[in-house]
Formats: sequence, structure tokens, C-alpha cells
Amino acid sequence: MVSNSLFTADNAQVIAPSRQREVLHSLVVVACARINSQLDDFAGRLSAALRAGSDIASEGRESNISFEAGKLLEKNQYPFYHLASSETRNALQDAVDLFDPLMRKVGQGSADGLTLVPFEVMDNRLLLDRAARPLEIEHAEALAALNQRIAALLGREQVTTADNPFRPGVILAAMDKAWRDFHPQPGSHHLMLLQMSSGLFLELAPVLQAVNEALVAVGILPLLGDQYQIKKSAGNRARPKDVRSNPALVQQLRQLFGSPETSFDGALSFDPAAQRLGRGPIAIAPALSAYLAEIQQRLPMAAQSTAAERSAYRLSELQQKMPRGAMSRADETTVDVMTRTFEAVFRDPHIPQEMKDLISYLQIPVLKAALIDKEFFFEDTHPARRLISLLTTSSMGWDQSKGRSDPLYQAIHSNV
Repeated sequence: MVSNSLFTADNAQVIAPSRQREVLHSLVVVACARINSQLDDFAGRLSAALRAGSDIASEGRESNISFEAGKLLEKNQYPFYHLASSETRNALQDAVDLFDPLMRKVGQGSADGLTLVPFEVMDNRLLLDRAARPLEIEHAEALAALNQRIAALLGREQVTTADNPFRPGVILAAMDKAWRDFHPQPGSHHLMLLQMSSGLFLELAPVLQAVNEALVAVGILPLLGDQYQIKKSAGNRARPKDVRSNPALVQQLRQLFGSPETSFDGALSFDPAAQRLGRGPIAIAPALSAYLAEIQQRLPMAAQSTAAERSAYRLSELQQKMPRGAMSRADETTVDVMTRTFEAVFRDPHIPQEMKDLISYLQIPVLKAALIDKEFFFEDTHPARRLISLLTTSSMGWDQSKGRSDPLYQAIHSNV
């Protein structure tokens, strides 16, 4: 009988790294078994969604691709099953290996996928993140429990969901890779992620439950103590996808950022894209637009400028010289919020200075995006917001020993 005293909430024992790897890889087998049992049903749902989606596609070519892709999947579910099963196993094993210092060093030495097709990869990562976030929210409690058990297994103080090898994003990315291999036509690559609405993707609850139970079976935190309850209540409750789920807060934000003609009924089905198409983009005040255009033309190149010159072009400095009289109160608030946002990036000690210099070139373009489209402040999945988040996160993986020859640096430089 396996003892449940190996780990307790108050007295965690660190086990040998070789045993840690053994347990983690056994969890991959457990997770894959639960996922594989759902792949046939998932393929059927995806096939039906692709065929149905062809009726509402905005372009005839995409409609045809979607329909043909759905029919192909309907007739060839076994090859897709094989690809999806294999990609899931590989993705989970790779994610588990990142806990191994030797494996992590090998992984960091490889070229980042951004070096191949930077813009396409960036766009796909945004789609992946948008699809994974609701799944993380839905399964926040199970993930929080699993985070603590993995941390106990590894003898760490904590493991976050972003590091959890069994997080939804890893599984979703594996399905995306399988789909791209199954249907290699570039025009169809984005179709699977666009179909990841509620109820279509795999049921992750039994997967996470099985992994948690497998850890309990070998004695790892059979009872989650008060520390977990505190962490769960403080940081792991499901959060709304964006602020529109709080009508009172929305009304306050509309007063700050919205134009006078903007209205909002508080409904959760509010479609910002549709509303923007209906009324068109908000124009930037002419004087402010001219000032920002002039600043963009005068921006010094990072490789040819001093730290003092780059500092002079930070929003916190430029804000003082903007034509206040030509800006509305909402514009002034937008400028102030964007200034604070970028200053938080520049103060982050984990982001290398060279990367901060690159990100600084996005200040004016992102400010323009926020001035033109106030939904920037209402949607955490807004493309401009996700781009900043992706660049700041990716920049921490830069191998500074390679300098500007590092593929990741070159990719971020190219995108900026």
C-alpha cells in the first residue's frame, strides 16, 4: 500500500531529481490516456463546426477551405487521431522536460520558431493565447491544486499556471500543431483555433483530475492545507475575461475613455468589432496626430542613439510636450494610462535593457491604437495589448551571450 505521508501540507520532503522526472513523465501517460479517449469525439465536433462555419465565412475562398477541411476530417479521423495523440505526448513531455535544468539548457539553445515566419508565428500565438485563457479560467481551481502538488514534488515554493506542463495552452498548442500537419494548406491553419468555442474543445476537467489523483496516489499532498485555500481565494479564482462583465465598471470606464456618442447596454453579447465597423474608428485630434507623427519621424535608431536620447523619447517625457489644448479629456486619460503602462515595462528588472529599448519603439504606435480604438481598455485580448504582453514575456528568454545575433532578438527586432 502506498503511504500518503510522503508529502504533507506542513512537512514536504524533496525527492531525488531522477524520481521527480519519473513521476512527472508518468503523469504524461495519465494525461494522454484521458485525452486520447476524447479525440474521436473531438474530431467529430471539429468536423461539424468547420462545415457549419463555411456558411458564415466572410469570404468565399475561406468558406470553401473551411467546408473542404471539415469534410476531409470527417473522412480521415484516424490519421488526425494519430497526429493529435503523438503531438500531445510530445508537447507534454517537452513541457515536463523544462523542469530539468539540463533539458531546459538544451531547449534554450535551439532556434525560436519566431525566426522562421515571425509575423505568422506572432499571430498564431495570439490566437492560441486567446483560446487558452477561457480554459484556464474555467479550470482555475484544478490547476491551482496541481500547481501546488507539482511544486511539492519538485521541492519548490510554488509553480505557477504559466509553468504547469499540463496547462490548457500546452494541450491546445498540440492540437493546433496536429491540425496544421493534418491539413497543411496555409489558408486553413487558423481555422481550428477560431472554432475553439465553449463545448467544442476537449473536456479538460477529467484530465486535470486524473493527474491530481495520480500525484495523490504516490503520496504528494493528499490533503491540501490552509496554504492552498489562502492561495486559491487570493489568486486563483476565476476572473472575467474582460471588464464588460461588470456593467458598473464599464460605465465608469466609458465616461473616462468613451466618446460622447458611445453607448453600451451592459449585455455580455456586446460585440466591439461590430460596433466599430458600424461607426468607424475615432479620429485623433489633428494637433495631437501631427505631434505624434513628428515624434515618430524623429525617433533615433536604437543602435545609433545614447541612453539619454532614448530616454528623451519615452512617453513620460513626451507627455509634458503634447498639445493639451487640442486633446479631449478622454485623450488625456488615454495618454496618461499608456504612459504608466510603458513605465511599468521599463521598470521591470527581469526585462533586459536592450529589449526595453526595442519595446520603446512601440510607444507611439500603441498609443495611437488606444486613441483610435478605446476597446483597447476593455478587452484583455485586444491585439495591441497581447502584442505588448507577448513581446515582454518573450524578451526574458533572450540569450544575452549571443547578443543581437540571437534569433529571438532578431525576431523581436523585426516585428517591432
